[in-house]
Amino acid sequence: MTPDFRIFANRNDITATIQDRLLSLRLTDEAGLKSDDVEIVLDDRDIAIELPGAGARLDVALRYREIDVVHMGRYFVDEVELSGPPSTLTVRAKAVDFVAGMQEQKTRAWVDVTLAELVESIAAGHSYQAVVASRFEDISLPHVAQTAESDLNLLVRLARDHGAVIKPMSTRFCFVEEGAEGKLDKLQRQSATLSLTLPGTVHASAERRLRLSGFRRGVDRDWVCRRVQHDLSGAGFTTRIDAEVPGNKAS
Repeated sequence: MTPDFRIFANRNDITATIQDRLLSLRLTDEAGLKSDDVEIVLDDRDIAIELPGAGARLDVALRYREIDVVHMGRYFVDEVELSGPPSTLTVRAKAVDFVAGMQEQKTRAWVDVTLAELVESIAAGHSYQAVVASRFEDISLPHVAQTAESDLNLLVRLARDHGAVIKPMSTRFCFVEEGAEGKLDKLQRQSATLSLTLPGTVHASAERRLRLSGFRRGVDRDWVCRRVQHDLSGAGFTTRIDAEVPGNKAS
């Protein structure tokens, strides 16, 4: 299969413009509330590429040409670097700062709501579309006190209480528990972490669960992705996954 990409800048499809100039594209998906980022390195041989302004919106998708495109995220340019020779243009962008907008402390009570309704209400209040896993949709919450507590802290608390993870993704706010599979590359047993290097795997993302089997005792178990890095270049398309045992605090 042939790896490919699509990039929109401020809603304009610039894929064709940079298709033969792409030297590398790196997407990093971090667990929890760390900001995801993208780095795009382009051949700037004739200085013909228009420089993106600070805050310019980038929508990035990856795919194999034989398979549907997968939207990887929305990012906002925060750094542009020019270097050479040879002339290259490096664009770095970060996902929207979701944390800053949810730290205001509030006092209110949530009465006779479902977990999904609470998450959806908070997400909508911050202009996010909630995505709640089906196993959490019908959990009844007779009374939840939010006393001098930020929306962010409340959601983190509820996620912890119900075995969920929260993750902002583009315009969506996810409250989920998910699974995936991968091939073992390296295991660091002392800190209960592992690293996987796979052929490009567009559906891999931070917070997903890995279930390994057929390797050996101590390895065959559930893991949680803490960091996922997708790299696309002339050398090919690879995905590196750093994972840990659920509940492990290794960094």
